[in-house]
Amino acid sequence: MSSTRLRRVLVLPAAALAVFSALLPQGPAAAFDGLAQAVQRSMTVAVLDRNDAPVTNLNPDAIIVREDGVAREVVRISPAPPPTEIVLLIDDSQATSPALRELRAALNTFANEVADYTPPPAVRLATFGDRPTTIVDFNPSFSAISRGIE
Repeated sequence: MSSTRLRRVLVLPAAALAVFSALLPQGPAAAFDGLAQAVQRSMTVAVLDRNDAPVTNLNPDAIIVREDGVAREVVRISPAPPPTEIVLLIDDSQATSPALRELRAALNTFANEVADYTPPPAVRLATFGDRPTTIVDFNPSFSAISRGIE
């Protein structure tokens, strides 16, 4: 085989590979990476048993999620994170005056329960009735919230 013919045999496949690679957006590896990646979405669901108690020991196979009638794969199940912000909007109009003591007790119970969240959420306490008023702006300090409730 002559050296000119040998050169053509080696150069033509190399040129063809270079043209093929140039036609792909970011080379051949990127084209395959895009096919292998899936878009994962998350959603919050509550699962309760017959007694309305939360079910905490579920496997991904126990839940079916359908989108447009097509079953989607459930990859993992985990507890939802605690809220990062909570707004307590309280009716302080004349209509709630007879229930004010019970309302304050319920708000304090709620605030004490939420104070145990890690990390604690920022809470805003606002009232409406005659006019909307912010009593405590977003604050992770539950002592400030308790003072606002009283």
